[in-house]
Amino acid sequence: MESGGIVAKRGTNGTVDISNCYYLTGTHNGGINNTDETKKAEKKSAEEMMLESFVSLLNNGSNDNTWKKGNNYPILYWQ
Repeated sequence: MESGGIVAKRGTNGTVDISNCYYLTGTHNGGINNTDETKKAEKKSAEEMMLESFVSLLNNGSNDNTWKKGNNYPILYWQ
C-alpha cells in the first residue's frame, strides 16, 4: 500500500511548480514519480527533520515563520 501526496498550484500555462517538499526516509520510493528531485521533493531522515536547520529549510528563508521547532519535529507556528 502506498500513501502520501503533494499539494501544488497549477500555473497559468498548465505547469505545476513543486518545491520545498520533503518526506520521511523509508516511507516512499521517491518524491516525484518515485524519484527525488533536489529543491523540489526529497527524503529526509527523522534525525534531519528534528534539526533547527530543517525548520529554516521549511520556512524557505521567508520572514513569515510558518514553521517552528516543536518538541521533536517542526510544527506550525500557531500551534
